[in-house]
Amino acid sequence: MSTIHTLSHQARPSLGVSINKYVKEVQGTIYKPYTEAEVERITTKVKLFYEYSKPTKQTAYYAEIKGKLSDPQFMMDLTEEVRRFLDNRPTQARYDEYILLCTQHQLTPKVIANKQKLEARIDKIISTNGETQDIK
Repeated sequence: MSTIHTLSHQARPSLGVSINKYVKEVQGTIYKPYTEAEVERITTKVKLFYEYSKPTKQTAYYAEIKGKLSDPQFMMDLTEEVRRFLDNRPTQARYDEYILLCTQHQLTPKVIANKQKLEARIDKIISTNGETQDIK
């Protein structure tokens, strides 16, 4: 089991948000091949964010993540998590298809950085004959 899964219920989502932020910053929201240097760059940005953030009452779980950064296994798991986020972005072709469906059905396209959510929105548009793309 990944050491990331041992984080508290507050720390795990925070880590995911940080990874997602830096993946978007370095690589964007559409899938394209990435290099190990980009994986390392994103991992370093996430690490630095938690190393230099000052935990508050609302973000006390930052200290939990910061404490794990010195664990080599956690850092390997963090690097794998970054790769997972990079691989989970939609392709340009699928995003273009989503935009086309939104245009056809006069829906406002959403920015989507996760291929499962994109597929769920496409399925919802098709199954409702363009009535909605809302998946929640």
